[in-house]
Amino acid sequence: MRFKNLTIILTLTCLSIAAFVGLALLPITGNCALINHGWTYSNNNTAANFSAIETTQGASWQLYAFVDAKGVSASVSPDDYNLSHFTQSTVPPFTGTGWVTAFRDNYTYTHWHGIYFGRHSHTVIFDIDTNHPSSPYLTRDANGKAKSTALTLDIQVSKTVKHTCVARKKGTEVGAGTTIPLPPFWDEIGPNIKFKLKKVTYISESKSDKTTVYVPTVAQKVGVTAGVGSMKEANSSAHAIINFEGLSDSGSVWYNAP
Repeated sequence: MRFKNLTIILTLTCLSIAAFVGLALLPITGNCALINHGWTYSNNNTAANFSAIETTQGASWQLYAFVDAKGVSASVSPDDYNLSHFTQSTVPPFTGTGWVTAFRDNYTYTHWHGIYFGRHSHTVIFDIDTNHPSSPYLTRDANGKAKSTALTLDIQVSKTVKHTCVARKKGTEVGAGTTIPLPPFWDEIGPNIKFKLKKVTYISESKSDKTTVYVPTVAQKVGVTAGVGSMKEANSSAHAIINFEGLSDSGSVWYNAP
């Protein structure tokens, strides 16, 4: 049986079991090539990893989540998947929301102050870190700004020219050429043309080829995290709710102190 104030914790952080079930039952929309690997539990079910991959060409991404009750931390983060799938010069950012909560319960301990002072009890007050907007314990910075819930993956694709030709080093027999990358701003080179590149002299064996290529890069990756100090003597929990590009899922783990 989970620790006695579990219901209170979930109520305060607005992460009720009903909400988890409701989100898990939401239909997955958008691309149909989504592979949801789900949650993999470890450390006696006190920790869990989540992963999902969208494989649609030109719209691919990965999403990871981690909840660790004993370590009192939770995170959700998007990542790229097979950048070569992106061949468009304009790609809309992939966006979503991640709600994460890390909670450590009160902990009371006793110790001796010596023969004359006897035993004393001390209580370590609970600690919580959450970006859940409805929680009364929503974490804010020094300026009062709430922690972000935004998940973002922005892929930028630049269009450039790829210029290559089959050439051999000077003094090498004909037909021993390899594909050599040339500066894209060079004029096209015909066969049997001598040219110098990086202090090496080559002789082209064929006409050079200029093609337009797309070079995708990750311009921005934004995830969410929550975490507080762990204490092996205190009950604790970690929770994550995910809603990203039509994918909805959630996970929770609990640690019951011995």
